[in-house]
Formats: sequence, C-alpha cells, structure tokens
Amino acid sequence: MFSRNIPARNRISLGEGGNALLELKHHDYKRLYILREDDNPSGSHKDRYMAYLLSALEDSSPRGYVISSSGNAGISLAKYSRHLNRPCIICLKPETSGAVIDKILSLGGNPLLTDKPINYSNIISRVTGYANIRAGLNPLSCEGYRTIPAELLEKGNIFDSLFMFSTSFSTVSGILDGYEQLRQRFETAVPRIFAVISGDFHPFSGEITRGPEEIAEGIHRINTSDNVECLIIGSINRGLWNNEKKIGGFCSKERFRQVYSKLRKNNGCLVYAKDVNDPQADAFFRYYRISTSCHSACSIFSAYMLQKSGIVHAPLAIQSGSPPSDRQMVMFSEFYIKSLKELLNYLDKNHAER
Repeated sequence: MFSRNIPARNRISLGEGGNALLELKHHDYKRLYILREDDNPSGSHKDRYMAYLLSALEDSSPRGYVISSSGNAGISLAKYSRHLNRPCIICLKPETSGAVIDKILSLGGNPLLTDKPINYSNIISRVTGYANIRAGLNPLSCEGYRTIPAELLEKGNIFDSLFMFSTSFSTVSGILDGYEQLRQRFETAVPRIFAVISGDFHPFSGEITRGPEEIAEGIHRINTSDNVECLIIGSINRGLWNNEKKIGGFCSKERFRQVYSKLRKNNGCLVYAKDVNDPQADAFFRYYRISTSCHSACSIFSAYMLQKSGIVHAPLAIQSGSPPSDRQMVMFSEFYIKSLKELLNYLDKNHAER
C-alpha cells in the first residue's frame, strides 16, 4: 500500500486494508455490495490514510500528533500513536458521543472538547510542535485511499457505482485518483462515484437557483447558487437542512471545487441524504442486520434508493465506523476547553515537557 517514496524503514502498518466485500441480494435478486472498512484495526477506513500519512512523516520524527475530528480519525490516530509510543491530542466537538471519547481514552489518546476544534488543533500544533494530522491540511492523506480501487479491481468489475460518505472529501479524492491511475495503466473502467453528504454542508448554504427536478420517486436533482449539482433523497418541502442528525462535514471551498470537478468529470455526483427513511430500505437493513455508523448508513441507504429508482444497477457502498451510541459526554466535562486561555493553560499543564 506504500509508494516507493516512503522508505521501508518508515512504513507503519497495523494490518489495514484487504477487507471483505459482501454481496447482498434484494428486490428480485438485485445485488448491492458492501466493502467492510469497519474491519480495519480501529474500525474505520481512516486507518488507510493514518498509516500512510504517519509513515510519510516519519523522517521528520514528530514529537506527537494533533487532529480535529468528528470521531473515527481521532480513534485511528490514538491507536497508531500508541503503536508509535507518541502522544496525541484529539480536538472534538462537545456533543461528541461518550463512546468515542471512551475509546480514545482507552487507546491512550488525549481528548479535548471545544467549540472550535479546527482552530484549536492549529494552535496546539504551533505551540507544541506536534504534527497536525487533519486530512484537509495534508495532501498525502489521500494517498492511503488509493489502495481501495486497487483492491476492488482484484475482486472484478462486478459493480457500476461506488457510494462513500464525505466530510473533508479526502477519501473520495484518493479513490478518484486511484481509479485514474488504474485507468491509465490497465484501461480499466471507472465506476460512477457518488459522494454522500448530510447535515450542514457549505455548498448548500446558498439558495437553490433552479426549481428541483424530480427524476425518480423521492429523488430530485437541484442546482445551488454555487452552481453545484446534487441529487437529494427525500422530501424538499421542509427546507434543505438535516441538522438533527448532526453528521455534516467541512471542506474548504477551494478544496471542494477541486474534488467536485474530478467527480463530475467521471460522471459522478453528490448525493444529499436528507430523509433517511424508507420501509423497504428499513426491511433490507433489518434482514441483513446492518448496524453501522450514521455516515455509512447514509451511504448504504443512498445506494439502495438510487438502485431502486434505476439510476444505478449494481452499487457498492463503503461501510465504516461504529453504530451510534447513547453514551453521553457529561462525565467528560473536565476535557471541555472554552477559551484560548484555558487551552494554553491545559497545554502548559499537560504537555509542557514536550
């Protein structure tokens, strides 16, 4: 999974990749495939980028690591940091599940709850000298995801589309680049890539510039004021947002534009999973006992609905992360940092020796 640019002595791996591909049948034996990225060492696809990026940084011998995360990347960093015997700080939103914080603590990571995880992770990196591992700051974070198309190619061209939940769009970018390399070397076909989103995401901060076009029952095509085309699953008469799920993401507009242009070039599209409910889809999830993260549930649901509507025929969805937990974070209030002064005091107290 490593390029020749990373010396063998620097390569860090806990056995990520090589995961099972499941074939699930439904509706007159239609086939939907699921790649079990939750079988990676820390339970998510984030391990692919973590192993590659930390390996690429080994020559600089970082004293520690810091990241802003919604959960999976933080858990992954904590696991790999423990393997390297180096400290790590994971900046998280206050509403982060207690189960996520428990997991980070059990792996020896240092959770820090703040309303400004991205800002504070940048400050921590400057103050401590720890390497900032946030995917959006590191172009090499995409490299680890290029292994996904290579592994799927070995399983054969059995699917025509791929669905992946996107926050920073690093995973989608890496997958697209991986397929582009395969196409150049082997002239292999590239499946349609669907970047699935939900919750609060910036391309939808503007007004819809064109009336929604219904292309199938419960599925509309829209354009935003940013001239971003997207398929929306679910009713659109209750506003555009899906905030109650709190599973949105952030990606800088410049970075988003770069990835979006690649997506459209390869006949892919954004899918906004707005209303994640459908009786047949629910029955499908129950029958196959699919229990996964909110992110992956959106991806599988989107693949199911677009297949049901005839937009795709043999989709593959990437399953990653753990099921949501009712475990709250109230007992973790000691990690909640409310101001820059508190942050600096925290660093002075807990990481001054570094």
